Amino acid sequence: MNPPYDIICIGAGPTGLACAIEAKRAGLRPLVIDKGVLCNSLYRYPVNMVFFTTPELLEIGDLPFVSAAEKPTRVEALKYYRKCVEHYDLELRLGETVTRVDGGDGSFRVHTRVTENNPAIKTRDGGAGAASDDPVVERQKGVSSRESHGDQELSRATKSTPLLAHEKVLPAVHVFALTGYHPDFDFLRQLGVKLDLKTNKPALDAQTLESNVGGLYLAGVVIGGNHTSEIFIENGRFHGKQIIAALTGTTLAVAQP
Repeated sequence: MNPPYDIICIGAGPTGLACAIEAKRAGLRPLVIDKGVLCNSLYRYPVNMVFFTTPELLEIGDLPFVSAAEKPTRVEALKYYRKCVEHYDLELRLGETVTRVDGGDGSFRVHTRVTENNPAIKTRDGGAGAASDDPVVERQKGVSSRESHGDQELSRATKSTPLLAHEKVLPAVHVFALTGYHPDFDFLRQLGVKLDLKTNKPALDAQTLESNVGGLYLAGVVIGGNHTSEIFIENGRFHGKQIIAALTGTTLAVAQP
């Protein structure tokens, strides 16, 4: 049997990759597991999407992110993070879902199963990004600062217009369904992580990012609970440095945005 991994990162997004990179740079053996493809969230972005941020704020592992324009595109980001994996020779297991974690600090056992109907890793054609003045349909008020229609659900959409409940008509060129997201809170509870009853923010040490479960660290958007807008790639990419500094007992000196 192969020796155990020093660290297993659940999630192959930019933050998960950044954690694995920092672990490898510290001489540890990391493994990254994801139920989808590499950077699955970015992969599912609209094909022609352009980031609102500049490329240097998306960098991980001290590798430069070169973009053709001032703001990078989805395709450029996917290529960049793929190159990061290749550069650091990260070990990945894509298309595997973590079903449970048992054991404890120093002797965890992570159980997985192959994800059904895992999408192929390829660039999709077609589609377009949302313009800054496009209206947003929300089930809950106050989520978007743009023109929004809160406390309403999309009842149906036709080729000409999407229709809201109560027969309100919104003309649209494109419709993006299910644009909201939240962490898998049930999975966190299964791991034994305590969540705030109102915000679903997990109990953790702000400096080390270790949760109330010894040896289980949290990074990325999961830290924000319901307030997912608090964590972006720009600040989540530093979480790996915090965690590895705590594990190795080194001093953390990172200028965060």
